[in-house]
Amino acid sequence: MGHMPAEEARQRLDGLLAAYPAQADAARRVYGIEHAGPVESLVRITSDAGNVEPARYYARQHQPSQ
Repeated sequence: MGHMPAEEARQRLDGLLAAYPAQADAARRVYGIEHAGPVESLVRITSDAGNVEPARYYARQHQPSQ
């Protein structure tokens, strides 16, 4: 995805934000979309969605070890 043309990344990013309108403003702030650019922003969001969130889900399902 790092070699994706900026315009394609912008379209995908816009589509993703449009799919979750209640979270779009927060995502823009958290991921620094206005400053990072469309390609970097899309990489950050999809990396979190594919790696970080599943780990958080897994952690919520299990008791901490002692």
